Amino acid sequence: EADEFPELAANEFFCLQVAMRAGLPVPAHALSDNGRFLVVERFDLDADGRYLGFEDGCVLQGLPVAAKYDGSYEALAQTLARFVSPDSRPQTLAFLFRLLAVCCAVRNGDAHLKNFGVVYQAPGLPVACAPAYDIVTTQVYLPRDVMALTLDGRKSWPSAKVLLGFGERHCALSRAKAREIMGKVADAVADVGARMQEETKLRAGFRPIAAEMRRIWEQGVKRSLVE
Repeated sequence: EADEFPELAANEFFCLQVAMRAGLPVPAHALSDNGRFLVVERFDLDADGRYLGFEDGCVLQGLPVAAKYDGSYEALAQTLARFVSPDSRPQTLAFLFRLLAVCCAVRNGDAHLKNFGVVYQAPGLPVACAPAYDIVTTQVYLPRDVMALTLDGRKSWPSAKVLLGFGERHCALSRAKAREIMGKVADAVADVGARMQEETKLRAGFRPIAAEMRRIWEQGVKRSLVE
């Protein structure tokens, strides 16, 4: 039986690497030597192994799981800002903008409501945004894939102008800061793309997927991050 999503583990690993290089917090993660498995450390446990509270975007918006592809990134920004601690709001909104820029660059069309959330530690302690997770270049498997939620009223991949507008109007960022973040994401894509090419020398089976991912990433950066 043909693999429906070939090299999915490696795909997610390198997308997480882009997120990390772009300055996003991500769970500790590692790719198995054969490239078939991605090991990701849980972020909903404390240092002693006790569960932390976690609520995703569907829960925060009072929606069923079936509605995870409904809504907009603008509404998600309002939701996250409302539920994190007041001191964490600027950082949370900057996090959302940076993560959305990464998803646009690598063409992750599965950034739905359940892939964003907040983590609760203990009563009286700050409520923070969950780290970035579950990032995949979906367009390598679904060439016509679009965004999971709407941005500026559409699910089509945004231009840099639209993304900048989201940063300014909904993430409380100056245009200069939004541009700086987009530039850092573009640099991360280039850096990790080169590392991904090195991986193909170790595993020839990854070569066609890696080549297509790099092509998609280059297009994503050009359309969504470059004015």
